[in-house]
Amino acid sequence: SRFRDVISNGRLLSIGTGLVFASAAAIFALRLGRVITLTSHLLWIAQVCMLILAGWALLRAPWSIYNHALIATQRIAASNLIATLQGALRLIFTVGLVAVGLGLFGLVSGGVLAEAIAAILCVVLFHRYCPGLSPQWTLNPALAIDLSRFALQAALMSVATKLIVGSDNIVVGYLLGPRAVAAYYSTVMPGTMGYLIVIRLADSAAPAINELWSRGAIQTIRNTIMKLH
Repeated sequence: SRFRDVISNGRLLSIGTGLVFASAAAIFALRLGRVITLTSHLLWIAQVCMLILAGWALLRAPWSIYNHALIATQRIAASNLIATLQGALRLIFTVGLVAVGLGLFGLVSGGVLAEAIAAILCVVLFHRYCPGLSPQWTLNPALAIDLSRFALQAALMSVATKLIVGSDNIVVGYLLGPRAVAAYYSTVMPGTMGYLIVIRLADSAAPAINELWSRGAIQTIRNTIMKLH
């Protein structure tokens, strides 16, 4: 019951943050011409892409909680496999759509399509593993406040991470324009996929390693880490 309350309130908070992001993205799209100097054609494409991202932020909000629910129920391997598949699909879709000449529109659409497929898989697997724990449309004000406090800290960490590892596209776009971002992103994705596969392997093993440590099974931990390496 407590777990269902948490994911139910978490879903409501996700919808709230999705509304905020979508509104901000839509406003930014309408004012994009005042921020970045582009030709009328590129400006139109960039605005459409921003509106696509705004719409997707609203659509995915009710379903994004399912990936977190998989992790919370220790289905971490499933979550990471879906994330790996999402990365592979993003690579395939973005490279394919950019290759056929869709440019920035193809870049954004490919990413959204990959995320949508991953979200569907998370919903299906969660209902398969935990059929009686579906989130409800109920609000617990005290719990929502606690989750909001935690979410604020997580948001600050997320922003810091994006600034460190996700600002390369912004730099390329600022220096060379939207077309260069599409080419750069498509080029860098294969290396990123290899990196993510290694990281997901480590993430999947972390909870088990923590449990072994709590039990004092040091030799088992050593053997496990050696196998992972």
